[in-house]
Amino acid sequence: MIGHEIAGDRRNELDRVGQTGKRWYFQAQRIPEKTAAMALWSEALLKAFRAAGGIYPD
Repeated sequence: MIGHEIAGDRRNELDRVGQTGKRWYFQAQRIPEKTAAMALWSEALLKAFRAAGGIYPD
């Protein structure tokens, strides 16, 4: 779900991706399933953070 890297990490590999691949990648980042998965992941993460005694910064 979160398997990408910062763009500058592998600049040469990113430069070799064609326009179709780049367009598909960025389009796929907006799929509804990813939105739902990210919501569930962030809720679980915050729940675990609070359960471990974490506090939010002021």
